[in-house]
Amino acid sequence: MARRRVLVAVAAVCVLATSCGVAAVGVTSVVRSFQSQTEQVSSTDASPEALPETTAEERTGRAGEERTENAEEEARQERLPVAQSCDSLEVLVDPRHALPPDYSPTDLVYIVGYGVPTVGGDMLLREEATGKLAELMQRAGADGEELLVASAYRSYSEQQQTFAHFQGIYGPEVEYVSAPPGQSQHQLGTTVDFTNSEVGYQLLPAFSETNASRWLERNAWRYGFINTYPAEDISGTGRQAEAWEYRYVGKETAREIHESDLGLREYLAQNGLAPCRSGTSDATAEAPGQQRAW
Repeated sequence: MARRRVLVAVAAVCVLATSCGVAAVGVTSVVRSFQSQTEQVSSTDASPEALPETTAEERTGRAGEERTENAEEEARQERLPVAQSCDSLEVLVDPRHALPPDYSPTDLVYIVGYGVPTVGGDMLLREEATGKLAELMQRAGADGEELLVASAYRSYSEQQQTFAHFQGIYGPEVEYVSAPPGQSQHQLGTTVDFTNSEVGYQLLPAFSETNASRWLERNAWRYGFINTYPAEDISGTGRQAEAWEYRYVGKETAREIHESDLGLREYLAQNGLAPCRSGTSDATAEAPGQQRAW
């Protein structure tokens, strides 16, 4: 598990370095640091003392409980109504509910035009989400917090290229560092990745320890944004926690999620919509200079 956290961080560093023109020497030092952590984690994980002893009966019982929980979850998600349009803010996107390859929002706008600071140039986001994002950024700045957007909308084809790149590097570990095409929240055009100078303008686990991240935890929902991969739902999402990624779902839905004990995926699995069957061609949404990230 710890090794997977290292892979996530290394992947984020590598992609942002390519996209943003970060000096290679800086990236190399960070990657070497994570490689060192990986070696330490591997030696720790290999110790028999780190594994609790369990009986065959306990293992069988746990496996049975997990199968029952998975079956109930699958049955519940299969009952989700299919969205008439993937433009719905409450579409569930996960391994069981992928967006169609031809879907892209038709109301994408450049976020820099709304005063949103970015890393690596202008980016696209749906118009409603962009307006609320601009309000969030202004409030954060007024509260003394530095936030920049490192990634926003990504088309299916862009995610396909990104996923293939990491698959060649990480093999079977790839889904812990990159979403398969159709399963990225970024294709919705309502999801952004935040960063700041405290983490070198990268997407790193250390972002969760910054004041800016804690500010987002307390306030992002007020503007309609919810963390997509919270630490509390790692077992459900199948992804490592990503404190930097937030999705716009609308202020009312965000309030309901914030006031519940549910994460975004859990809430949408109960109250959301399955993705539409097809959408508009993503060719209309490609933009020159758009940043590609994981």
